[in-house]
Amino acid sequence: MKYQRKIKTKMKKKYHDIDPKNRGKMLTDFYSMVSKIKDKSDAKKFFKDLLTPGETIMIIHRIEVAKMLIQGFSYKDIQKK
Repeated sequence: MKYQRKIKTKMKKKYHDIDPKNRGKMLTDFYSMVSKIKDKSDAKKFFKDLLTPGETIMIIHRIEVAKMLIQGFSYKDIQKK
């Protein structure tokens, strides 16, 4: 799978500022792209091109919180860590 380098654009928009019809299409396109990732190497390339280092860290933290919730930790327990 080939990926193009990220092009810096001023496309900052908030979720609710996007028309629901367009938002649905954008989400569908995103899910379609992610579902085409075949292996760990492709996933690494895809997300490295898509996300800034800070965004990557934010997602990693969210995944860690989700894993702790699945393990039975409460939000209070997680907040203390």
